[in-house]
Amino acid sequence: MASQSVSSVCNYLGCTEPAPLKCSRCKQVKYCSKDHQRRDWKAHKARCVVPPAPLSSVAHSPSLGRYLVSARSIPQATTVLSEPPLIPPVLHDREAPLRCPYCFSASPPHPSCLSKVKASEELRQDREGEARANEALKPHRAPPTVVLAARVLRRVFPPRGEGGDSKFMSLTSNVEVMESSLKSKLREMAALGIRYYNLSRAGPPIVEPGLDDSLGILARINQNAFTIADSELQPIGIGIYHQAATTVNHSCSPTMVSSFVFRETEPPQLQMRTIVNVEAGLELSNSYIDTGRCTVDRRAELLSSYCFSCSCAACKYGARHDASASQYAEVAAAGLRVQQLIDEQRFEEAALTLKSALPAYEKALFAKSPNLGIQLYKCCKLLEYCEKDLQLAADCRRKAEEILSVAFGEDDALVKEIKARF
Repeated sequence: MASQSVSSVCNYLGCTEPAPLKCSRCKQVKYCSKDHQRRDWKAHKARCVVPPAPLSSVAHSPSLGRYLVSARSIPQATTVLSEPPLIPPVLHDREAPLRCPYCFSASPPHPSCLSKVKASEELRQDREGEARANEALKPHRAPPTVVLAARVLRRVFPPRGEGGDSKFMSLTSNVEVMESSLKSKLREMAALGIRYYNLSRAGPPIVEPGLDDSLGILARINQNAFTIADSELQPIGIGIYHQAATTVNHSCSPTMVSSFVFRETEPPQLQMRTIVNVEAGLELSNSYIDTGRCTVDRRAELLSSYCFSCSCAACKYGARHDASASQYAEVAAAGLRVQQLIDEQRFEEAALTLKSALPAYEKALFAKSPNLGIQLYKCCKLLEYCEKDLQLAADCRRKAEEILSVAFGEDDALVKEIKARF
């Protein structure tokens, strides 16, 4: 029988004619004529499967621009979006000695990753060029944002004039409307970006980029980049994920949360998963900032950093957030104190400090917040290590598993670790 896979020739027994017609049900097989389609139906019927409806679609409005909506009812814990980076992401300086620069795995560079870098002229130019630039700048180092901007410049203004990357340039920059203080900061970084680019490039481009070009790229990175974080939400790098950047809007009460999937030999993959049940037609949103802060502070940060005034439901009717604002300072201070005590190996004090702060965390953060799940699991580990309040430790482990299984997925390394403690 004919293959089930999509082909450019007729699916009917041995026919090799061009196939302009397609099965209207499964959209997977093609035919040269209605007669051959009718004759093939008996064989094809058993394998004719209607593909599932898409989870999401892109809508447009004058106020929101492009935004992602659910195409059908989506249960919580569903991966709606998964995509690789548009441009190779950059590790933070402190992580560079600890992780593979290609896949970001917490290990020395994987041999397959090194092979991929060697096989790709673009990746090889990144590596060799940045080594030259870093050597020239010693003892100083360019920040990761500038390194990423230089990678973009090499792709937008490539040598030999083979055509630049227009996909990145389609991202919004908001240069015209951003606050003067932010624009001044970006202009300083743009000058460093041009210098770093000139030090790292293999040869002169056909078109020489200027300061305004570098500023436009840094503005786009500022508005669209994602902080790449590990399973414990510790920032480890920065990257551009085009689909998420162009379709997923902010909400202070988001329907999705973002996380990253790390696999050897692949760059970090962004995934967005639903943390609530989403009815068909509702917007699929993510939070750009820390949602534990009060409405006034959140809106001020969004306006200064992302150039828009938030009008989500939490900001319009944000009694819960404002009521919890008094806990935010306590939460921030407790987090720093607990980490300091852990670094000093004063684990019993750390356990008691975090235990006391848990009610404030639960009030300041939304119920499905991954950060809340991380703190609950940290409290579980500290209490178990110190053999203190083991019942609370078990409760914290259970709650952490519930939250993080939804946010990260069952295959996440941290979720597997939590399950193994049961």
